[in-house]
Amino acid sequence: MSALEQKAKEFAYKAHKGMKRKGKDTPFTYHLELVNKILKTLTTDEEILAAGWLHDVIEDTPITLDELKKEFNPKVCYYVDLETEDKSLPWKDRKLKQIEELRRNNFEVALIAYADKMANMTEMFDDYKIIKDELWQRFNRGKEKQYWYYLEFYKIFCYNELIDKEHLKEYEILLNDLFQYL
Repeated sequence: MSALEQKAKEFAYKAHKGMKRKGKDTPFTYHLELVNKILKTLTTDEEILAAGWLHDVIEDTPITLDELKKEFNPKVCYYVDLETEDKSLPWKDRKLKQIEELRRNNFEVALIAYADKMANMTEMFDDYKIIKDELWQRFNRGKEKQYWYYLEFYKIFCYNELIDKEHLKEYEILLNDLFQYL
């Protein structure tokens, strides 16, 4: 692990200290570990990997982009900013904004989005195997809207030359397995 990536990991761990995943007791840092495990199958770029650790810091903690800019280079901060949802917007509006921004900036940041969405779906599917449809009660928008959201990302990933066919197939299989009873 590069010094930059290690710094980002430590920063993210500190920022997310004590946080849990939605609807369960799993430490939030488990998600960050899973995201970066997936991300490392896509790239060795240390700035992308650093941004992978930091991708939820602005969105889910009190840390601001300006604070992040004091610690990390502009490229890392740019990636994190692109991957950050504007939580001041209603759910559908912020999801559409995130999807549109990724369509316009469909390059390296898509690798972080891919790893994040795969990590989310992996965790959701693991939980689904245990608690079945109770899983969908964790989300304000339910199963159908979650499917729409993850499917829109799949469509974007299909046009990104940095995401190979094997990774696309893994995403497609997990998407279909998780949402098979729609």
